[in-house]
Amino acid sequence: MSLENPFPGMNPWLQGHWRDFHAAFLVYARDVLNDALPSGMHARIDERLAISDENLSAATRSYIPDVSITQSWDRPAASVAASGVAVAEPVIVEAPELNVEPETEVEHFIEIVHSRAHVITAIELISPSNKDSRETQAAWQRKRRDYLLGGISVVEIDLIRGGPSLLPSLGQSSSRVSHSACITRAAHSRRHGLYDMPLRQPLPIIRIPLREGDDDTSLNLQAIVNQCYRKGRYHEVLDYTVPPQPPLPDEEMTWATELLKQAALI
Repeated sequence: MSLENPFPGMNPWLQGHWRDFHAAFLVYARDVLNDALPSGMHARIDERLAISDENLSAATRSYIPDVSITQSWDRPAASVAASGVAVAEPVIVEAPELNVEPETEVEHFIEIVHSRAHVITAIELISPSNKDSRETQAAWQRKRRDYLLGGISVVEIDLIRGGPSLLPSLGQSSSRVSHSACITRAAHSRRHGLYDMPLRQPLPIIRIPLREGDDDTSLNLQAIVNQCYRKGRYHEVLDYTVPPQPPLPDEEMTWATELLKQAALI
């Protein structure tokens, strides 16, 4: 039995083991980033951020991004050399001005509280729980807004099928299942770089923004998913005779079944 992910992109059955997959994805993404980042920048998991306004000290929020890229205050600035990797280019869309509720006004002055480091970029992998209700969906939107108002670029990756999209829309519909990713730079918070990631295609290598003026680094989403599959030994635990949840559309299920037959998994 093959140890490799039988799908060219995201494996639809992995959503049934989301907590384990999510944890592994973050660890491998952190390791890849740390291998690529210049001296003085670091990728960390569960770096707690507190974002507050000096005029609203009681309205402090704390967030734990899945992966954050940080630059130590006592380190000199360093630029990132071009890696030569073929990075996919996102579709750029313009969004309205950030909508800040009056009771949580944070536009005048944002302080990013951290004992040793200034956070540059937050990387988030969306979970099913983020889509559960209007409250959790609104909380996600507030978190993105507060990151950007705090001068932190945001990378959002959605590999979840089902539920509403939490990312800005590409303004186009597809008859096939797609995943998505969004890159929003703090310096251009109304412009979103969107990746549409159809189920039948490999996941792209996406841009990861650093400081304004630095070259972007990159993250190979497909390589990380494949590593999660292989090291998680999912070939031993996934039951491909049972449809994935949520179910695939009939056309996609027929395609997936054929792939699994070719890999001798059903």
